[in-house]
Amino acid sequence: MKKTLPIISFLALLAGACTNPLEIDFYQAPEVIILNAMLRTDDTVHFALVSRGQIDEVLPAPNAQLRCFVNGTLVAEGTCIPQEKELHTSRFEFPAKIKPGDEVRLEAVDGSLRASATVTAPEAAPLVSVDTAYVKDGHYSHSDGIRCKLQLQDLPDQDNWYRLSVRYERERFKNIFDYGDYRQDPLNFGFLEDPILRDGYQAEAERPNDFTRLFSGTTSNAYCSFKDEPFSDGSAEVEIQLPLVNNSHYSTYTFYDFETQTYVSHTIVMTAKLKFTLLTITKEEYDYLAQLNKSLHRSLDLGVLEEPVHIPGNVEGGHGFVSVASASTQVITLPLIEGSTYF
Repeated sequence: MKKTLPIISFLALLAGACTNPLEIDFYQAPEVIILNAMLRTDDTVHFALVSRGQIDEVLPAPNAQLRCFVNGTLVAEGTCIPQEKELHTSRFEFPAKIKPGDEVRLEAVDGSLRASATVTAPEAAPLVSVDTAYVKDGHYSHSDGIRCKLQLQDLPDQDNWYRLSVRYERERFKNIFDYGDYRQDPLNFGFLEDPILRDGYQAEAERPNDFTRLFSGTTSNAYCSFKDEPFSDGSAEVEIQLPLVNNSHYSTYTFYDFETQTYVSHTIVMTAKLKFTLLTITKEEYDYLAQLNKSLHRSLDLGVLEEPVHIPGNVEGGHGFVSVASASTQVITLPLIEGSTYF
């Protein structure tokens, strides 16, 4: 009896230290399929991660079969993409056209193991307008940047959840060589100052010190996911600042043409664009991203004293999370400025 007292005391301390009740499941299948995918309506080629989860390890599943159904019809079978052996998952690629309102079902089969998830693409909220302007000494290391004002329009008569992304695209043309180079650079602007896009998260600059941050339970909004509560059934203007890198520019250079024995001037033009995408997501995806965001910003491991991160799942017969987001996109071409370029 005396030996059980320390155990009971420890469990009482552990339960009191957590704000959420612990969910303990003493039974676990010896092996299951782990299926993860985050699909979007603006993509025509999608990816899913499939693994074999065992009690003590996670293994890739390159021999698994992945099938995608849209509204009950089989539309694609996944192809496993070769990856590094050190990775613990297999990456599958499959084509599919998904529209808002479509019911999407992913099924993964590996031997006797089966897992599936069914999700519905939400209605897409419009991204009404985007306005950009240059700013001096922005909050990105006191360098020049681009201030972007976006007008959002909420879907009426329902609760909604959103996510915002920005992609920087540039295309370079060298008319002398008739050469084109197309590149895409994702921009991470999870550190935001706009109150709507922060969605209750506390910016790093507002935290007095690390000690306060340790017990405040707030983090920066890394995935830029937010609720519609501040502008429910209406519209809102949000503002972000992006670093000014590799902007649209041109440069002129001169060389001697031996055939014509004259000096010839040529201009190199690089056009740059900002692609804004407003994703309408489900509440399940919003909760999933919130938990992932929490797991990314753990500044100190407090062991049993720290609130556990519970990653939700919606896969039947296995583990993992599958979602579909509906996209509205606007593209802004940045104006040309004179300058130098690399090639």
